[in-house]
Amino acid sequence: MLPILLLGMLQIAAAQGIQVRSFRHVPMDITANIQGTSYLDKFGEPATLIKVVTPIEVKFDTGVTNNLLVHTESHLREKKEIWIWVSSRTRVLSIYGNGSVAPLRGYPLPVPDLLPAATYELVLDIPAEAIAAEAQESGISYMGLIIGLIAVAITIGAYLWYRRRKSDIVTIPAPIEVVQSPIPSVISATLDEHYLVIRVSPVDACVTIDDNPVDVVDGAVTVRLKRGTYRYEVQAAMHAPESGTLTISDKKEQLDITLRPLCGSFDVRTDPPGAKVSIDGTEIGITPDIFGNIPIGTHILRLTKEGCTPVEQQVTIEEGKTATLSLTLVARINRTFMVKGVSFTMIPVEGGTFTMGATSEQGSDACDDEKPAHRVTLSDYYIGETEVTQALWQAVMDDNPSYFKGDLQRPVEYVSWNDCQEFIEKLNTLTGQYFRLPTEAEWEYAARGGNKSKGYKYAGSNDIDDVAWYSANSGSTSHPVKSKTPNELGLYDMSGNVWEWCGDRYYERDYKSLPQTNPTGPTTGSNRVFRGGSWDYYAKSCRVSYRNGGMSGFKYCNLSFRLALSE
Repeated sequence: MLPILLLGMLQIAAAQGIQVRSFRHVPMDITANIQGTSYLDKFGEPATLIKVVTPIEVKFDTGVTNNLLVHTESHLREKKEIWIWVSSRTRVLSIYGNGSVAPLRGYPLPVPDLLPAATYELVLDIPAEAIAAEAQESGISYMGLIIGLIAVAITIGAYLWYRRRKSDIVTIPAPIEVVQSPIPSVISATLDEHYLVIRVSPVDACVTIDDNPVDVVDGAVTVRLKRGTYRYEVQAAMHAPESGTLTISDKKEQLDITLRPLCGSFDVRTDPPGAKVSIDGTEIGITPDIFGNIPIGTHILRLTKEGCTPVEQQVTIEEGKTATLSLTLVARINRTFMVKGVSFTMIPVEGGTFTMGATSEQGSDACDDEKPAHRVTLSDYYIGETEVTQALWQAVMDDNPSYFKGDLQRPVEYVSWNDCQEFIEKLNTLTGQYFRLPTEAEWEYAARGGNKSKGYKYAGSNDIDDVAWYSANSGSTSHPVKSKTPNELGLYDMSGNVWEWCGDRYYERDYKSLPQTNPTGPTTGSNRVFRGGSWDYYAKSCRVSYRNGGMSGFKYCNLSFRLALSE
C-alpha cells in the first residue's frame, strides 16, 4: 500500500518546520535497561534512550559544547523510529531534517531530569512537503484523500500524520483505487476502523483483548479495532479479575472498569477498650470492633490510647476471612529509678506533632534564631521530672561540682556538656537503662506541655513568677527543684532556675521551614544547645522557644541538665 497524504477538506496547511507532538517516559519499555548499560556517557553513567518516531531521516544535536549524544541507531525501515542514546544530563535537543524542512533548534525536554537507563518516546510532526521530497528521492508517488469527516487522523506508512482529537486514530482499509502522480492527487475513501477506550482502576492493571496484551498508560487503553465482537480481560494484583465481551460499532466505544479489591476483615479487642485503631497509618475506628473491607496482604496495625504505650503489630488479611486480635495495652506511668538510695522520676511524653519556634504567643520577644516556626513530629519518650539534682550527681559521680551548695535538692550546676555525657554513661551502667540528653525538639515539646499544651509563653503559665526562678525573683541564686508550679505534664523548672543542656549541636542561623520528624540538629559544629533560662537571666530568656548555646566544654553556675529516655 502506498504512503498516504491527508488533505482533509481538500487541503490542510502543512507545518513550516519540524514540530514535537509528544514526549513521554515509557516505564514499561525496558530496552534502555537491557541494552543501555552498554552505552555510557562521558560521565561514566548509563545512557538514556529516546525513541524518536519520524517518517523521515533526521539528525540530532544536544546543543552543548561537550556533546552529550552517545549513540544513534536507525530503525526507520521496520519501526519508523530512530533511537538516540544521550546522557541523562541532556536538557535540550536540536533536530535537523532534509533541506526541504526547517530544523527544530533548542527544543527543551519537558522533564526536569532524564532517568539513566530509561526509555522515552519523542513523536515528531513533519511537514507534508518534506515527506513528499524524501519519497520522491526514493521514487515513491503520493496520493491524497477527501474524507467525509471534518478532520480525521491518517497514517503515512506507519506514521500518524494528522489527527482530529488526541485519542482518534483512523487508518484507510485496502484496497483503495489510487491515481499515482509525483504530486499529491485527490481521491475518496471509506473508513472501516474505530476506537475503543478502556479506563481501568487501579491504574496499573493489565488488559488483554482476545488474549493479546495492550498497553495501559495512566490507567487508560486506546486501541483501534474493526467492527466486531471482542473478548477483554482486566487483572491487577490483590484484585478480582474482570472479563467480558464488547462489540465495536460505527462509533467510538468507551469502557470504564473498576476492579474489586480482594478483602478480608479483622476483629480487634483491647484491654482496656477504647483504643484508636490505625492500619498503615490511616485511623479506621475504636476498639472493640470488626473492621471489614481490608485489602488482602500484610498490614501494620497500630493501637493508641491516652495514658498507654502504643502497640504496633503486623496483621495478615486473607480473602473472605476474619483475623482475630486480642491485645493488652500497658499503662504509661511515671517511672521512678533508685541509685544508691537517691530516687528520681521520669515523666512519659506522648509523641505528636507541634509547631516549634516563634509561635504567636511568643510575640515580639521572639529572636531570629527561633524563626521560622515549623512543624515537628516526635515519637514517645520520657523526660526528667526535674533537673538532675546535686544528690543524684553525687550518688553517681562521688563528687559535687556545684557552686551553690548546702541543699542537695538544688540542681547540679557548673557542669559542661562533656561532663553530662560522662555522668550519663556511668548512670546507664548502674541502672541498665539508656538515659541520654533530650533533643532540642523534645525539650521544647515537653516544655510546652506536649499534647496537653495550653499554649503558654513560659513552661506552664503566662505568668513567669508562677513557674520560674529568674533575675527578678531568684535573689541571685539557684533554688531547690520542685519549688515552683509544674507545667501541664508535671515537669518543674523548664523555665528558669538553671539552663539545661540538650543533645543537639547549636545552629545559630534560622530554622529550616520544612516539616521534620524526630530531628537531632546539625551534624557539624562545636557549640551545643542549652534551653530554659536561669536564675540570673531576664524573663525573655525563660520562654519555651528561647535558644542558647555554648562550647561542649563550657560550664558555669547557672548551667545544668535533665535526662531523657526513649520508649
